[in-house]
Amino acid sequence: MKKILCLLLSSIFIFSSISVEVDEDEIRTSGGSIEFINYSGTHTQIDTIEQIRGIGTQLGGAATTGRAGEQGRYYVMHIVDPNDTKGFDADILIIGERAAVDHINNLRLILAGYLQGAYGYSANDASTIAHFVTIYNAVHRGDMAYFTSKYKTAVTTNLTSDKVGLSTRYDEWPGKTQIVIPLSDPRFAGTISSVDTTTITDKDVIDKVKQEDDKDIDAREQMIDLKERESDEAAKRAEEAQKEAAQKQKEAEQKQKEAEQKQKEADAAQKAGDTETAEQKQKEADAAKAEADAAKAEADKKKDDAAAEQKLSDKKDKEAQDERKDVAADTQKIIEEKADEKKAASDAAIASSVPGYGLKVVDTSKLLSELVLLDLKTAKELKTSAVKTIHGRCLLDSKGRLMAIAGTTEGGSVITLVLFDPKSLEVIKQGDDNIASESVLVQNESDYYAVIDEGGKYYIGRFDGELKLQAKSSLQVLPYSPITIVDEGIMVQATDNTLRLIGLKDLINVVE
Repeated sequence: MKKILCLLLSSIFIFSSISVEVDEDEIRTSGGSIEFINYSGTHTQIDTIEQIRGIGTQLGGAATTGRAGEQGRYYVMHIVDPNDTKGFDADILIIGERAAVDHINNLRLILAGYLQGAYGYSANDASTIAHFVTIYNAVHRGDMAYFTSKYKTAVTTNLTSDKVGLSTRYDEWPGKTQIVIPLSDPRFAGTISSVDTTTITDKDVIDKVKQEDDKDIDAREQMIDLKERESDEAAKRAEEAQKEAAQKQKEAEQKQKEAEQKQKEADAAQKAGDTETAEQKQKEADAAKAEADAAKAEADKKKDDAAAEQKLSDKKDKEAQDERKDVAADTQKIIEEKADEKKAASDAAIASSVPGYGLKVVDTSKLLSELVLLDLKTAKELKTSAVKTIHGRCLLDSKGRLMAIAGTTEGGSVITLVLFDPKSLEVIKQGDDNIASESVLVQNESDYYAVIDEGGKYYIGRFDGELKLQAKSSLQVLPYSPITIVDEGIMVQATDNTLRLIGLKDLINVVE
């Protein structure tokens, strides 16, 4: 048997090498995604994309003639019943016993070709609709109760429960497939609203595609774009129909006036006994009245068309807005899931390593650093902090956390003491006191010392492990003063450039 295969470079048509041994029942379990099983063996003949698409294009005549194709291979029934107002009209693509399609991407190409040939869709829009039509038919495979409730009798009488919809297995397609394409109101035929996009993106379909790892975001965004254009084009058609209705209404009113005038003339002639003139004027009055009625009927029809177009426009606009919010929420979930996966991988790498923390200078002009987590076994950097403004090239331990001076005075920001989480390297706490940018950071048991900046005046400050200022010196110091702990106290450099000794108990307490 000839097999259809093509090499597709577009990201929309990526072939997968899924094993044909996968159990379909397992794939269809409640809550699972739709996964199509494709032929993965070798082929005796390879067809091009255009050849495969051409199969569908040749079937496009069904939209005009009602039937097209070869029943044993690919066959389309275009079913429209204007006398039945309950349910959808539909196109039914039948995959016959001798059909050779064995990959979902190629089946979608055939469908897209049909939509282009039948309704003039662009290649991109046809591909988007074909994508959702296949999922829609897979979701509702074999569910005659569903199709009976949604489609006209003329459609459902051509469907059978053992064939309706699309199997997820390629080997169950030939002779066992009736792909149903829901059609919109016939007045929209030939527009981008020819196919009812609302139905092929119903809740059941979207719930399924959301189970994909990527939540089918790209295809859903393409559909949103299509619906937005449906709304815009319907609104334009509504406006045009309204203008035509107004014009026809004017014509009807003018003809009505003419009819009334002719009727008066006919009545006058009749009263005057001029039978011949009366008969002629009556004919003219009746003709004008008929024209007025015709114009009025056409005006009413245009008003109905305008109302229908506006209703469609509003509907598609709302759907697009709701779906865009839904896609945005799903996109955020994917971002969060990837972030969680990245964090898990990072945590696993850290767990298997011998971690060590260090500072790396990233700004040589200001000597600012970032915090780095290093695997001491491999010397590989496991993680770096988002903060790139650590001062003094000094990092101290505070009850398992990492203390440093960080920040900038640019843009109204401040330089303070901060505590970093040793695992995430994120700032978990920030002090309330401004610290001099040139300050050193020194630890003495459970106390920490740094130079405080109070509006350009600098003092030695003592902090606890929670960055709370406990005491400060009365002596002003240079912003870059060294802080040397000795038995007698703290050696500092005063503003007169002399070294001074401050007793540890001489600091002024700022907390009780």
